[in-house]
Amino acid sequence: MASPDHRSGYSKYYSGRLSNLTEKSTDDDVRRVYDDWAHEYDKDGNSAGCVFHKPMVEFFDNAINEVFQGKIAKSDIRIMDAGAGTGLVGVELHKHDYSNVDALDISQEMLNEAKKKNVYSKFICAPLSDQRTPGIETDAYDALICVGTLSLAHVRPTAFVEMIRMVRNGGLVCVSIRPDGYKEFSEKMEELEHQGKWTLVKEGRVPHYDKEDMPRECRAYAYTVNKN
Repeated sequence: MASPDHRSGYSKYYSGRLSNLTEKSTDDDVRRVYDDWAHEYDKDGNSAGCVFHKPMVEFFDNAINEVFQGKIAKSDIRIMDAGAGTGLVGVELHKHDYSNVDALDISQEMLNEAKKKNVYSKFICAPLSDQRTPGIETDAYDALICVGTLSLAHVRPTAFVEMIRMVRNGGLVCVSIRPDGYKEFSEKMEELEHQGKWTLVKEGRVPHYDKEDMPRECRAYAYTVNKN
């Protein structure tokens, strides 16, 4: 679901594919949209001026350096790319020497496109929600990155709980928040911080699209996970 100010842009560049997704959409609704879109997704994103993958991975890399301080080699850091889509974030992670990366996405067709990029170790087709994700053990990852996925039409704020479960104590969760739904996601992030589940270590704004009729920036956050 696009924000009112950018609906025309989303409709123009994405051929109206997102117009039927709302907060009431089911996982099956979302899956069908992206299964049908997978083969054209990268091309449409380029047409729309989608640029946030590179700056978000740079934000993630800076947070990793700040939190881990070089104590773990980048090639050894276990990373979950949650909402990996066609693998655009994985490509940028690979450029930064992160090579131990798994991909999670609701759409098998999107993951099939991601496989072609040869930057992931494992592929898990499942929705990102507050339910335990099959095939992912607790504390399985040192870090999780979630870019361009957190919109109320796709994922609920309660999914943060499952992200935290996946990541070990002292690990990193890095997310981007799209303009629509920011209030709801930020409220849940603050609630989890007040509960001591994670601690904010870095925040900022990064470029989102470079077209005037699309959202120009998104918000970026990095948290360390607390499980003691």
